[in-house]
Amino acid sequence: MKKILVVLAAIAVSAAIFTGCNSDRGEVSTTTENGTSMTESTTDKTTESMSEDMKEAGDEAKDRADKVGDDIGEGADDLADGAGDAVDEAGDAVSDALD
Repeated sequence: MKKILVVLAAIAVSAAIFTGCNSDRGEVSTTTENGTSMTESTTDKTTESMSEDMKEAGDEAKDRADKVGDDIGEGADDLADGAGDAVDEAGDAVSDALD
């Protein structure tokens, strides 16, 4: 679990560094169908892209954490079943010994 969080944090930091170090601070100019010029900032596109990437990473981390929790729950259930069976067998052995 900790390894997954460390990897996700490293990816987030790397993405932030590459985004912050981007030297292309210009604006992209596009022309619409009616001929008017429209300017769109690359910073906005980068911010949206990074936001989407972070959301996807968060969703993936949540899904993995849910799976880990489910696996731990199943393991605890199996352990309890095994302990219960061992107690039953020990009780039967004592009962047989007393007979």
